[in-house]
Amino acid sequence: MTQNEIRVGIVGANAEKSWAKVSHVPAIKGHPGLRLAAVATRNERSAREAAQAFGAERWLSDPFVMIQDDRIDVVTIAVKVPAHRELVLAALEAGKAVYCEAPLGRTVAEAEEMARAAGSLHTAIGSQGRLNPAVRRASQLISSGKIGRPLNARIVSTNVGFGPELPSSYDYFNKTSSGANLLTINAGHTLDLVEAVLGPIIEIDARTEILWPAVKLTDTGEESLRETADHVAVLGKTQSGAVFTADIYGGVAPQDTRSASKSEDRRHGSASPVITPTASKLGTSS
Repeated sequence: MTQNEIRVGIVGANAEKSWAKVSHVPAIKGHPGLRLAAVATRNERSAREAAQAFGAERWLSDPFVMIQDDRIDVVTIAVKVPAHRELVLAALEAGKAVYCEAPLGRTVAEAEEMARAAGSLHTAIGSQGRLNPAVRRASQLISSGKIGRPLNARIVSTNVGFGPELPSSYDYFNKTSSGANLLTINAGHTLDLVEAVLGPIIEIDARTEILWPAVKLTDTGEESLRETADHVAVLGKTQSGAVFTADIYGGVAPQDTRSASKSEDRRHGSASPVITPTASKLGTSS
């Protein structure tokens, strides 16, 4: 280890299927200042396999033991949302820097509790959309004033999930207890992009609906009751004075999914795209 290397430990680094596999591990491997010091899952076999697959120095079947390890500088939480609170609070109590995937908590109360516990420690939530090069460029153009003052924006954010049919492995997203749904994931990321480009949201009104209350589980043929919204309509205003609308909904064919925004500026009075359309898939980064 070099003096400036940051030692990262990942909770939830499953070698077969995990957000850590597709996102965190490649990022750590690609950054010379980071080192994958340890991985932890709640299963000894999966932890051992993850360490071997990802080249981690150590593996643990108890994430709380890893959190207490003095050889870990940053704890990355990449598990399902219901487990976030306990792990994040333990990591903060241990004085670690924490990166937690979004959504942070199942409820506002959970999220606020973790935010209060952070104190002066370095923390981050996985709202990675604002780091997209197109989003960063749009933010730079608008903040520079080169394209005038934005008057309004229209956002459409669609998703292949949250429709009338889902595999049973995704039924988790239909339940309020999971904390992972269209409102907390897709709407959360979409509104974060609005703030990244147009500034803080200061006023907001929203309507949520469950358009498909009964969901067919395609692999079992069973029916599941949806407890969370599959359509969100938002009307808001940002600190810059821009008014925006956002339609966020699921049940869209994969080839038709998109996340796009258009704004109108005062100088030119014409609509211009500010976010490059990107595909949106069902899932949580946890």
